[in-house]
Amino acid sequence: MIANDIGAVRWAICCFVFSGCVDAFLDFWCVFLFGFTQQRIIRSLRLKLFESVLAQEVGFFDATSTGDITSRLTADCAEMANDLTWVFRFTIEALVRIGGITTYMFHQDWRLGCVAWGIIPVTALINRFYGQWLSKNATQVQSAIADANTVAVQAISSMRTVFAFANENTEYRRYATCINNCYKLNVKQTIYQSFYYMAVSTFLMNMCVQAALLIFGSYFVLDEGMKVDVLVAFMLYQAQLQEYFGNLLNSFTNLVKSVGAGSKVFELLHRQPLKMESEGLMLEEVQGRIDFEGVKFQYPTSNVNILNDLSFSVHPGKVVAIVGGSGAGKSTIFHLIENFYQPTIGRVKLDGIDIWKFDHKWLHRKIALVGQEPVLFRGTVEENILYSAGLASDEPL
Repeated sequence: MIANDIGAVRWAICCFVFSGCVDAFLDFWCVFLFGFTQQRIIRSLRLKLFESVLAQEVGFFDATSTGDITSRLTADCAEMANDLTWVFRFTIEALVRIGGITTYMFHQDWRLGCVAWGIIPVTALINRFYGQWLSKNATQVQSAIADANTVAVQAISSMRTVFAFANENTEYRRYATCINNCYKLNVKQTIYQSFYYMAVSTFLMNMCVQAALLIFGSYFVLDEGMKVDVLVAFMLYQAQLQEYFGNLLNSFTNLVKSVGAGSKVFELLHRQPLKMESEGLMLEEVQGRIDFEGVKFQYPTSNVNILNDLSFSVHPGKVVAIVGGSGAGKSTIFHLIENFYQPTIGRVKLDGIDIWKFDHKWLHRKIALVGQEPVLFRGTVEENILYSAGLASDEPL
């Protein structure tokens, strides 16, 4: 080996090491940027979704379980962001590489290139039907997870009641039923996914296309004088084309999964509250007169009127006790005064003005409500007092 050859080898090794370092550097930024983007998407989705939830009317929370909402905030947002982020990365990479390989194939022999791509219409048709099914199944999976979260939240938040009736096994069976439904849906998806990849990747892309390349390629070599190395190159590049086309199919399935998983999230994001817009009135002085005029009301989750043509007045400075049996509507009256709900028919007034016309925050600073079972947020008594007073620090205390 002469000195020039040794120098060339050293130069090649240096170039190889340098390119490897560049590749490692670019891989770091690729993973970091896509991961960083994923976390930003999750944060943005959760903030916007929680903001939308807080803007809903009280009746929405009567009809929607806490577990369902928390599942949308946690599992669904994470599933959407995870699928979407890596979909874009692998799609871009797959498209670039497929484009390069295809250009080479058609440059070498357009006839074999047509053979290699002749299967695309069939796979596209299969993808269409598989994607539609996968989107529906993903929606069902996320709903099953939400149902399981609902059961868990109800049981954990009411553990004293569960213990009081010794119903631990009952709650376990309820949760197990929901988890088993989710498990069955995932197993069903796995079965369909196995058939899908068997048909598209193994049978069509691998066996059928390569067999067609061998058949036509052998004919071109034997009868038309095509070089053998072109056929060999086609077989090698077909394997790479299959790999990147498989990545593209994975991106497609993840995309439709994300659409299915995110359907409920976007439904909540775009939901408009079913309540009248406040005119933002704020009185300088509140007398405290309350008037109910022909009020009829039923809760959003019920078809039975709780209040029927109720009319009465409470004058300022008077103490009024409302007496009645369970379910007679005593608490409902206070819910209407607090503007939690709008009357089905009739009007509720404060100092002669419809109560819904007042500014939301101002109204609830003027009306004090002490429930039968006060709810305390996690924290100290001081923090709960500050919360109820709308204060940010303990200076006024």
